[in-house]
Amino acid sequence: MVKKKLSKNEQYFLGLRDTIYPLVNIRLDNTKEILSKADEYVKTQPYIKKVTNKHYSKDLVIYIIGERYIDVVLEQMRKRLLETNEFQPTYQEFEDFIFRKIHSIGLFDIVIHTPESTPMRLIMGKREYMKQEFAKLNEVANKEIKQNEAKRIYEEVKDLSSIDEEVNKIIINFKNQLKGEMVNEV
Repeated sequence: MVKKKLSKNEQYFLGLRDTIYPLVNIRLDNTKEILSKADEYVKTQPYIKKVTNKHYSKDLVIYIIGERYIDVVLEQMRKRLLETNEFQPTYQEFEDFIFRKIHSIGLFDIVIHTPESTPMRLIMGKREYMKQEFAKLNEVANKEIKQNEAKRIYEEVKDLSSIDEEVNKIIINFKNQLKGEMVNEV
């Protein structure tokens, strides 16, 4: 497979993205720093001789921050799920949260006109990706909830095993089913 050489514009935009991505955090409390690093990159980048509004704008910086912020929020949700086995937000709540955070950057931190247009373009462009990733998290959460419920039932029924031989057989079968589900998931 032959690798296609990237154009100067593509190299420039990838470099800008690589400059911004590591700076984005869950609180989004460093937008001024992100903007100054992006400005610095634009001044020192070797790809484009004359950078115009087509190549660099505050809208573009906000869009790139938003791209990364989606992944940061998904990572935090995944961590919380693994730590607490709790996962209750709906997809719409997730999408609204992303929109509000990115909108607030354009409204208050990196002030731009029409601050709602950039997060709207971001949400529209990344909606399928966001839905897929959210569905994966929901699936993991549902498995965790089912496993925890099965373990709780097993613990309750385990105490009954000494009462009757038939109950003991049911418990052994249930235990084997639980082990089978856990093996299938790995």
